[in-house]
Amino acid sequence: MKEENKLTKLKKILLDNPIIGTIVIVLLIIQIIPTMLAPIGRINDELYFAVYILSTIVIYYFFRKKNQDKMPKFKYGKGMLKGLLWTLPAWGMFGVVSLVDSISKNGGINFNAYHLFAAIMAALSAGVNEEIGSRALTIDNAYRVQGEIEIYKYLILTSIIFGLSHITNIFFGASLSATISQIFYATGFGILFGAIYLRTGNILPGIISHFIIDFASAFNPAYDPSSTEKMMLHTEEVNVVQSLIQIILIGGILALYGLFLVRKKKHDEITEVWSK
Repeated sequence: MKEENKLTKLKKILLDNPIIGTIVIVLLIIQIIPTMLAPIGRINDELYFAVYILSTIVIYYFFRKKNQDKMPKFKYGKGMLKGLLWTLPAWGMFGVVSLVDSISKNGGINFNAYHLFAAIMAALSAGVNEEIGSRALTIDNAYRVQGEIEIYKYLILTSIIFGLSHITNIFFGASLSATISQIFYATGFGILFGAIYLRTGNILPGIISHFIIDFASAFNPAYDPSSTEKMMLHTEEVNVVQSLIQIILIGGILALYGLFLVRKKKHDEITEVWSK
């Protein structure tokens, strides 16, 4: 009985405090689960990504089922086209630029550096797990607890935590300068994708866009092709000027664009989407 009370109290702390809940959810989805699944990765990378994706989806639906009376219904199709159109600047500023840069330096896309299927699975894993862990679960929980009045500050909070979660890339071979840049522009992406989630109530546009961007990044010659674990990691030191451009242009502009999408004028529209 005491054990049950302790678990109930712990659950209440995690779910009813969005700040603590956000940190725990992001750590669980983006750090703890991948670490637990590492032995599978040593056996087979593609199986690792598949299990990782499945485990994240199971956690997401379990959470929603337990709190369905306090949460808006998930939309599979509504807002999809609108959401994808809103993500186009992100595609252009990062995904397309990265792909074109790779083609110009290599004289074409190098499919021999690693298996195409592995690149697809790695990008899909990032799209599904990071969007569910850092957007869907965290924003859903903050909305469930705080409602539309406080949700906007948690959009920024979840995005900052998402950006900071990339600092662990250093331990897997990424350079310090590249990691610092990634923290900033990942925060910008987080604000944009989170804003689109709030406007549409649909997490799929963010997942699709995240996948495309990461898949394009996998072909950048600066990324380590020695294993699927490192194919998304920038292992070379990044020029300081280049880092500032990434931070200001990509992170800053996307963050401002995301905040523009959830400006005060749109609050009533967001409330209507999330109250259905």
